[in-house]
Amino acid sequence: MGYSVYYNGEIDISPQLGEEHEMVLDDALRNGKFAALGITDDDRQGLYHGCDWEVRDGCLGIEGESRGEQDEWLRLLISRFLQPNGYTLSGEVSWDGDESGDTGVIYVSENRVEAVSDTITNAGPSWCPHLPESQTLELVRAGRGVVASWESGDLAGQVRRLAVALDEFVDIPRQS
Repeated sequence: MGYSVYYNGEIDISPQLGEEHEMVLDDALRNGKFAALGITDDDRQGLYHGCDWEVRDGCLGIEGESRGEQDEWLRLLISRFLQPNGYTLSGEVSWDGDESGDTGVIYVSENRVEAVSDTITNAGPSWCPHLPESQTLELVRAGRGVVASWESGDLAGQVRRLAVALDEFVDIPRQS
């Protein structure tokens, strides 16, 4: 059994899918008839898992367990079928992996697709980066200081700085 990824979200399609395009796309996704979308076997080379996107209420949606690579499938669907037929996609789909902390988002804007893994904070797609809050930045800097001081042997001051940053980041009542 392989590593599972759990997706949840929808990507908007603009303009609304024409009836014929929606039927072709829906049939291809349900039955794996990707040639109808202009996707060749060469295009799919290197994709080891199936396409789990589906047409829902005029959007492309995905929900539930999958095996990854859905951002690559989305790029193929856009480049081979949707964009050539005049459609533009935008939206976000979140994902969670089997391991704790393995999370992220697939961002789509004007047919650009980028999967961003969460680390401490999700900075968003490269075309629209977001800086984390100042408290988050200070917490990360303080944590890095602890690691650097651990390696150099001067730990006490940096641990105090980390404790202050943690107290400011999350207000947790002190135990008596």
